[in-house]
Amino acid sequence: MSPDGMQRLLRWTDWDVDAVRDDVRDYVIEYSATRPES
Repeated sequence: MSPDGMQRLLRWTDWDVDAVRDDVRDYVIEYSATRPES
């Protein structure tokens, strides 16, 4: 996708804020659980 296409996607898409938050939270939890501790 070109930069213009990405900008258009982000600008004109109807976002479900709660769903995006939940997806990001789930991703962070999953990533944190599989990442070795330093």
